Amino acid sequence: MGRQTYIYCFLRCIPPLRILLSRILKCLDKYFGCRVSVLQIPVSAVFFALCYPVISGLPVPKDYIAGMKIMKIL
Repeated sequence: MGRQTYIYCFLRCIPPLRILLSRILKCLDKYFGCRVSVLQIPVSAVFFALCYPVISGLPVPKDYIAGMKIMKIL
């Protein structure tokens, strides 16, 4: 395994990533001719719900973590 990294190390990456995401979604909206960006909120909510038990430190079964590694979420 790699070195342990803390979440606050990534805080400086958030503003450029948000700008990039908004520009990509704007381009996708124009390309498809409909509001694809509306899907961002439900997709983000699903991924947050899947990752929350692990990132918050709640006890979860080992199979749950193994499944997330298989899906390459963690």
